[in-house]
Amino acid sequence: MQAQDVVSWNSMIGGYIRNARFEEAIIFFKKMLSSNVEPDKFTFASIITGCARLGDFYHGLWVHNLMIEKRIELNFIRSSALTDMYSKCGRIQAAKEVFDKNPTR
Repeated sequence: MQAQDVVSWNSMIGGYIRNARFEEAIIFFKKMLSSNVEPDKFTFASIITGCARLGDFYHGLWVHNLMIEKRIELNFIRSSALTDMYSKCGRIQAAKEVFDKNPTR
């Protein structure tokens, strides 16, 4: 593609996630960050799901902190993805904290 925008990046990351290629999704997400394209709320929902499926706490925490840094709002989808990720990584207290902050449970 000549013009790679956030939609095309999200499509690739989402495709990796839907096909259980979670490590590749994380690698692609890192490439996105090093390009001049800013991830959006859809990007974060996908990549957190990938971290949850891998049980990858360290990448999940990194992505969560990046969401905070980039001021990505927590809606019920991203809150649920974070709760799922922390739970699958055995971080029940962190999962509960995210759950408790979720405005719509």
